[in-house]
Amino acid sequence: MFDRPAFKAAGKANFERNYWLCVAVSLILALAVGIGAGSAGANSGTGVHFNINRTADGLQYYFQEGSWPFMGVFAAAFAAAAGFIAAFYVAIKIVAVNPYQVGACRFFMENRGQNAKFSVVGIGFSKNFGNVVLTQFLKDLYTFLWTLLFIVPGIVKGYAYFCVPYILAENPDMPHERVISLSQEMTRGWKGSIFVNDLSFILWFLLDALTIGILGIFFVNPYVLGTRAEIYDFLRRQALENGVTTTAELPGFGFVPGPSAGWYAGN
Repeated sequence: MFDRPAFKAAGKANFERNYWLCVAVSLILALAVGIGAGSAGANSGTGVHFNINRTADGLQYYFQEGSWPFMGVFAAAFAAAAGFIAAFYVAIKIVAVNPYQVGACRFFMENRGQNAKFSVVGIGFSKNFGNVVLTQFLKDLYTFLWTLLFIVPGIVKGYAYFCVPYILAENPDMPHERVISLSQEMTRGWKGSIFVNDLSFILWFLLDALTIGILGIFFVNPYVLGTRAEIYDFLRRQALENGVTTTAELPGFGFVPGPSAGWYAGN
């Protein structure tokens, strides 16, 4: 049974038990992917358009006579700079943000049973980095391509790929095709429930906006990530019980210390 109140209660309790590290991990993730920055981005965008229009009017006024070639060069340079910035952001997302997201998922999963250490977030970079980068990139690409059809299919696919970073956090050696297909199998029949869970935080998101993101930093973001970890645990257990996967593929999140240490121990 998808027990949303229980997931939220457990997620909140787990993050509050290891409060400051959970805040730090979620803050870095928020800064990286822009969690909670939507309204601020929209407002700044309006201002940018206003300034560009005023600048264009001014240039038109001062360079009316035979100066449009200059405007063309200016526009081309502006477009090139914008393209470079966009390409730079995409590259950073692929090689830094996406692996960190996997590490953050690992952190919040380990934090369910004990106070996880911050070093756990490094798994996205230290364990099969190439496979992590490729799989996360394909997840984003497929979601983008589905969104090009219509917004709703893109949203649905986004929830179908909900488990991808968690699966990689649990087993970064799993081939990318299997990670993506397994996530779709694990979320089959549960995508609507995950969506409703996200909607249940809407009042918190509104309060976060009123505090200019401060509430998100110190409460909402780690609360959401803790809850999502509980949801993944539920989907994982369902998949194991129904024979969708095995502990060979999803070995758990325990760490065995010692000379022959390994990242995984079934739990």
